[in-house]
Amino acid sequence: MPKAGDREQSVTFRLAISSDTFIRYYQGMAHSVLVTATDGRSVSFPASLLRKFVNHDGVQGLFRLYYGTDGKVRRLEKVDHEPSSA
Repeated sequence: MPKAGDREQSVTFRLAISSDTFIRYYQGMAHSVLVTATDGRSVSFPASLLRKFVNHDGVQGLFRLYYGTDGKVRRLEKVDHEPSSA
């Protein structure tokens, strides 16, 4: 549970991991995924978070990773579009 005043932050990124490549993550040969976010930041997170998004093509699409100010991952969601700049 987040602490009072702990603001949730997020980072958005695209993934295109083939099913053959994802098998290595699934089998535990690779434990984390390193991505470049749409804003240029490099982000690493546990590969296990991707399991629910795998299909016969692997893992494809735009994703948003939510984390606390402590840097701990809260959740990963697949999104339909990139955030708009206001």
